[in-house]
Amino acid sequence: MIYDGASPTGAPERLRVRQAAAAQVLHASRVLQRDVLRVAGADAELVARQLRTLPGVRDAYPDQTAHAT
Repeated sequence: MIYDGASPTGAPERLRVRQAAAAQVLHASRVLQRDVLRVAGADAELVARQLRTLPGVRDAYPDQTAHAT
């Protein structure tokens, strides 16, 4: 998640985004204006597309992951 401005990591707009994603915060930075979120059991690409439409969100994208079996 990339936010429009440098807001405190506990700011209401960040909390709304995290709740909308039903995500766990892995890392949050006020200076970098970003959160790294884990979306368990969901389609991260779909969630990112939905979050991009929220107020205060500049960009949202999923990281590529690999699974070994």
